[in-house]
Amino acid sequence: MLRYAIIAAVILAASPIFAKTPNEVYEQAATAQSNIQWLKQSIELENRKNWSAMIEHSLRWTKEQPGGGEAWLAWYTLGNAYNKAGQPAKAIENYQRALRINPAFDATWLNLGAAYSSSGQPTKAIEAYQQALRINPEYVKAWNNLGVAYTETGQPAKAIDAQKEALRINPEYAEAWYNLGNAYGGVNQSAKAIEAYRRALRINPGYADAWNNLGIAYGNAGQLAEAIEAFQQALRTNPEDAKVLYGLGTAYLHTGQPAKSIETFQKALRINPKFAGAWNNLGIAYAMSGQHHKVLEVHKRLESLDPALAQRFLKTVSTR
Repeated sequence: MLRYAIIAAVILAASPIFAKTPNEVYEQAATAQSNIQWLKQSIELENRKNWSAMIEHSLRWTKEQPGGGEAWLAWYTLGNAYNKAGQPAKAIENYQRALRINPAFDATWLNLGAAYSSSGQPTKAIEAYQQALRINPEYVKAWNNLGVAYTETGQPAKAIDAQKEALRINPEYAEAWYNLGNAYGGVNQSAKAIEAYRRALRINPGYADAWNNLGIAYGNAGQLAEAIEAFQQALRTNPEDAKVLYGLGTAYLHTGQPAKSIETFQKALRINPKFAGAWNNLGIAYAMSGQHHKVLEVHKRLESLDPALAQRFLKTVSTR
């Protein structure tokens, strides 16, 4: 919403007070007012999350202003609509059209980077975020997204530096603390990852993903009681998250609680029956509790889901 407010101000500022003729003054004012109305309707559709209607509305806007002047705003809004609708290729195409007209708007570069990231092109995403930061070096979201892209491309040192820049600008940015934790986790710095996740959670105590990843970091540090507590906190926010249940079940497994582990993996598999990792660990828990007939059932299921994991599973349970 803030970026749209800035755009509206730009539209008004783009209409000069003085022009060569009264007709020019009228035409410029009318164009600015028309764009504001188009923009207001786009915001209303976005707030309602009606992406198909937003796409249709933005397409009509681009036809009214096919090029020049403030036409970039129509293409930018169309890119946003496609991005929200999960169509990153079309979003990229329209952001690029907007940038050909106005290459100086930082949010277009930011959203172009997000579309590249969604389409599995993290290197191009990095280039887009860097361009946004050339325009606006204090753009906190661009630093955060750049850090995520560096993590995705296996550049943890750069990821850490980018998230630190985001936090220099806004120390209360919970998402940047969370992503900094992820970057530290990627280089096995569990203590620093734990501290980063805890900082995120002090800002946003209901941040379920931060609780989950804090549980993973505690597990990696061998602090299994703390890991169990963190996973339980994540489940208070979202009790139907299979990956959190998997983490909790694994922590129970490593603390010698096979009964609780079995119950937890079964819950995860009711949510996601194709979760091969949960089947694997459920089988190990069955083996620990002496339920060998169920171990064979798990092996059959794993063979259909992940044959390579099924082979490793057999080797694991055969040693128990």
